[in-house]
Amino acid sequence: MANSTPSRPGYSSTGAAGNLDLLLDIFGGEVQATYERMTIMRDKQRIFGLTNGKSLRFPRVGRTTATYHTPGTEILGKQIASGEIVLTSDDKLISDVFIADIDDALTHYDVRSEYVRQMAEALAVQFDQNSMRAVIKSARANDILGGPVSAPVTAATMATDVTILFESISKAKEQLDNNFVRVDQEEIFALFKNAQWYLMARSDKNLNKDYNGGSASMRNYVLETVDGIKILKSNITPFGNDDSANALIPTRYRQKFGTTVGAVWTRDAIATAEVQGVEVQTEKQISKQGDLLLARQMVGTDVFRSANAIELRTGVPV
Repeated sequence: MANSTPSRPGYSSTGAAGNLDLLLDIFGGEVQATYERMTIMRDKQRIFGLTNGKSLRFPRVGRTTATYHTPGTEILGKQIASGEIVLTSDDKLISDVFIADIDDALTHYDVRSEYVRQMAEALAVQFDQNSMRAVIKSARANDILGGPVSAPVTAATMATDVTILFESISKAKEQLDNNFVRVDQEEIFALFKNAQWYLMARSDKNLNKDYNGGSASMRNYVLETVDGIKILKSNITPFGNDDSANALIPTRYRQKFGTTVGAVWTRDAIATAEVQGVEVQTEKQISKQGDLLLARQMVGTDVFRSANAIELRTGVPV
């Protein structure tokens, strides 16, 4: 019996042999987007709204001392230093995309909502990275009234030695205590890149119930606190980079982070002046037959209380 020659309705005679060019693709019901980058810094600092002005000014009053009085000696009165902290905003940060109306009409899934989410996330990532840079800037800054200076915790093998990592976190807390920060009353944060976080999470010290309260196990690695400090991780930190000549960021954030391993701080270490939160705008452009989508934000983050931040690093900044 001879073989039949089937009619192939999905086969294009002008295509490659065995093609299925005329058959339709079925939409799987899900838009495959890039993974969200975890942003963590907004609730770990002070946020101040800035409207109807160019800057926010905070008066700062210094400390005084007490001395024993000798009878008959005239009391002249001591001087208490004063100054101010000024917060300003950066230029407006935007993320934009243009969608041709013909593409929008022919696309079988809602692309706009995903584009908007990606643009808003891009702004959030930039805000987080600038806040991380500001924490290190705060740790390196001198107090405006000559108060305590935050000495960095330095160890050459900190990035790879888990024992030193744990010790460095505790030393940073001790340094904050020496800076008159109320470490028993304020929430303290520590931030590391993923490599250091997982190094600590897998360590015997973390698995030891005396260190973390028993939340970690060999089956489920959890790293929540060390010495009462909340441990955070992020794969978008600028740690390990030299941003001193990075023209893509405002001047105030440009520093050398090549030896930075982590940071320990409280909410008062940095503050943000927020002129405009994240907003999304849409404009139909008839002359271009499409829509322009734009996400915008206008904020600026800077040093607030330098004594409230400690840098963890392997050596001199490079």
